[in-house]
Amino acid sequence: MRKEDTRLAEAFETSGSWWNPGLPHEVLHGRLSYSPREGTYLELDGRLGGSKYRDHRTWPIICGETRTGQACTLVEASEETSSTGPRFETSKIRLQLCLVGCLIDKIEALQFSSARVDYSNLTAWMGRHPFTWPDLPSVNDRSYSVAYNPPPDVRFSLKESGFTQILGCWCSCGVDSPQELDLQFGETAVFRPRQKQGLRWFLNRMHEFRNLLSLLMVQPTKYERIDLQFRKHLHAGSRKMIKDYASLLFRQPWSEVEVRSLHNFRIPLDYGVLRREFPGILANWYGRYGELRPVLDLFFLPVYNRTLNIEFQFLGLLQALEAFHRKALGGVYLSVREYENTYKHLVSQIPAKLTSDHKAALKSRIRYGYEYSLRKKLSELVDVITKGTMYRITDGEDPRQFLSRIVNTRNYLTHYDERLKRASMTPREMIKANHSLTLFLMLLILREIHVPVDLALARLKERGQLQHPILLDREDLP
Repeated sequence: MRKEDTRLAEAFETSGSWWNPGLPHEVLHGRLSYSPREGTYLELDGRLGGSKYRDHRTWPIICGETRTGQACTLVEASEETSSTGPRFETSKIRLQLCLVGCLIDKIEALQFSSARVDYSNLTAWMGRHPFTWPDLPSVNDRSYSVAYNPPPDVRFSLKESGFTQILGCWCSCGVDSPQELDLQFGETAVFRPRQKQGLRWFLNRMHEFRNLLSLLMVQPTKYERIDLQFRKHLHAGSRKMIKDYASLLFRQPWSEVEVRSLHNFRIPLDYGVLRREFPGILANWYGRYGELRPVLDLFFLPVYNRTLNIEFQFLGLLQALEAFHRKALGGVYLSVREYENTYKHLVSQIPAKLTSDHKAALKSRIRYGYEYSLRKKLSELVDVITKGTMYRITDGEDPRQFLSRIVNTRNYLTHYDERLKRASMTPREMIKANHSLTLFLMLLILREIHVPVDLALARLKERGQLQHPILLDREDLP
């Protein structure tokens, strides 16, 4: 059972003493507070010294100790407000990151050996059941037993990425009353690099795995708890080396997104169904993430930001599909070198009487004339996952008709030419199209990391993920 109960999903507040490590004798009292939506703040009785800038006061690190003796390291701090009264000063400092449980006084010393991370619905995604519940005892038998059989850790050696990832479990037991026993079980992801790494490295790996979980669950995932191992110490009694962890707090991007609690049978691509392929899937995910980052950033934007405008979501998905085509297929009418002479010839034919701005606009459009049109790019991507698959994710619509409506709508939203409006989609149709485009891009990404498309399609159908959204009557949707 973990000592601290500092979780990213829960508010946290404590008071203590705080100082700039460059001025260790200037100690101020104040209150540290964290909330998932607002982030972390430090409110001080006074103003901290030693800032590099006079007008915009910032500190790379602030050290502290809570009233209960807990060490804290506050990272990337900037003063938001300050006030001066007749007797005292106060200030409010915003913190990007907060480490509870360790005291590190130099930014370059923020190096860690491993991280263990709890993600929402990770336990459901793993689908393991460690408790054995026997039959209920008889009326006269007052004894009852529950067996706990810890599942073995699942270890992935990601040599090319330079770290090992472990999916393991934790269990806690508490007594609420003489008649009640509280048993809890959960899964944790552990990231262990070959050598110590800085905070940014761990944040990147945790973010990448979070996105993989969101992709496989078809639901947004959040961090629930993050612990970073900063050292080891020798236990006096057992003479064993004990790992020391600090809890990390920060405001998660899209913290306002509500995450539903899932059961394993609701998850399309859980660990059980991918068990054999998962080592390769994980290696491919980390190995291709940097290359596919533009695609993935655009894909996950509407996953985490559910309030995104319908039109922006539509255009973003098309941008992601174009970026995917560029990375995976890369087809062009002519190479850049071959097109150069054509480009020069076309530019030379621009009428001299046009204004310089008009000429520049035409040159910009002609510059990328060697690339395939959107219609051709989408058609080639349809061939990748087959027309039969596309037919299923468009709710039975002919893929050629679907792509034609997609291109017409993109052209209208790009130029807002009234002549194109009639051929473009209505908002209701666009919502359904966004669902189909999301599935389209999702299957392409899954295929790229070696998840079998037929398996993904079958599981999505079983879990009802292929169904198009049901639109209620709304005045704002014609």
